[in-house]
Parts: sequence; C-alpha cells; structure tokens
Amino acid sequence: MKVHANEFPVKKMSEVFKVSRSGYYKWLKNRDDRQAKKADLDKMIKTVFERSRKTYGSPRVYDALSKEHVQISKSTVARRMKALQITPKKKRKFKTTTDSKHNKVVSPNLLEQNFTVEELGKIWVSDITYIPLVQGFVYLTTVLDLGDRMGVG
Repeated sequence: MKVHANEFPVKKMSEVFKVSRSGYYKWLKNRDDRQAKKADLDKMIKTVFERSRKTYGSPRVYDALSKEHVQISKSTVARRMKALQITPKKKRKFKTTTDSKHNKVVSPNLLEQNFTVEELGKIWVSDITYIPLVQGFVYLTTVLDLGDRMGVG
C-alpha cells in the first residue's frame, strides 16, 4: 500500500509552535539586539563586581545597578553572574591577634584610666589603626598630649 504525501494532515508552523509568522520574524530580527543588550548588561555587572573588589553577590550587584537606574530583575542578575562564573570572595572571620596568655613582660598601666592632666608635655598617649585602600592598607598612628588634647604627631 502506497501513501502519498498529500494524504498526511499538514499543520502550519503557527499551529505547531503557537506563534504567528510575523511574531517569529520579529523575534528573528531582534535577536542581535538582545545579544547586544546582554553583552552590555554583562559588562555593567562585571564593572560593579570589580568596583566592589569582587565581594558583591547578586543582591548587592542588583542594588548597585538599580541605583544607577538600570532596569533589571534580581533573578536576571543572578542568572547572568552564574553564566559569567562570577562568585564573590567570602569575608574571613574576624580573628583576634592579641595573645594575653604568655609569659612575656607586660608594661604596667601607669595612668590607671586617669586622663586629667594640668601640665603640658607631661603625658602623651597614642593609638594605631590601619586604613584599607584599593592597593592594600596603610597604618595611621596618632600621638596626643593629654594636657591640652592636641596632636603631637
């Protein structure tokens, strides 16, 4: 038994895919625009991520993009970051570096928390801290004269 091609029911593309012919061609025409927009979005996501010193996850990248008036959803940011294989650095847990349990000499506390002094140049106090920069960090030390609370150095 021979079957001819015209005996099979032929369905139109619009019936199979549930799209109109004009809709399909519009989608085809705009494909390059979508790819260009995706590339621009990827560039913006990378810029925000790099600016954060690679610490922002998708929620914070989304917030930063929203502040720059970029219209995008949280899920799109997360999906694009995953596609770009961008993962933030995890913050290290705070670790105390002072070791009070040792047998070394400890200087006595001469002030005993009495910071009132009438004489200039009699008692100086100091403190040290560090300031984080993009390249690393720098130390800052201050020295105050307790007599007039002015900086000495």
